[in-house]
Amino acid sequence: MVVARTDASDPEEIQRRVQTYEQAGCDAVLADGIKDMDLIGQLRRTVNGPLFCNVIGGGKVPAGSRADLEAVGVQELTHDDTPLGAFAGSRDLAHCQALLEANLAKAARA
Repeated sequence: MVVARTDASDPEEIQRRVQTYEQAGCDAVLADGIKDMDLIGQLRRTVNGPLFCNVIGGGKVPAGSRADLEAVGVQELTHDDTPLGAFAGSRDLAHCQALLEANLAKAARA
């Protein structure tokens, strides 16, 4: 499986790279530099394959709810008890470590 990463910050360049990677045959695209939900929707409408973006506390992707993501065309969301707000805002290392450990424990139980 090949996942192409955009490594761009300009929305037009992100769009161009996502489309180019898909046309080249990549299995999925990781879009970096997402600064607003509208860009996620725009990319989702122009790409047929899987599209990913990193969502981390303090990152560029804006905080949003599951409803916000569904409104811009995100089709598959996990419906577990993890709040999307867990990723919003600035977090310190201890918070990130605790979240990681909780997720690892949850995965081990599954």
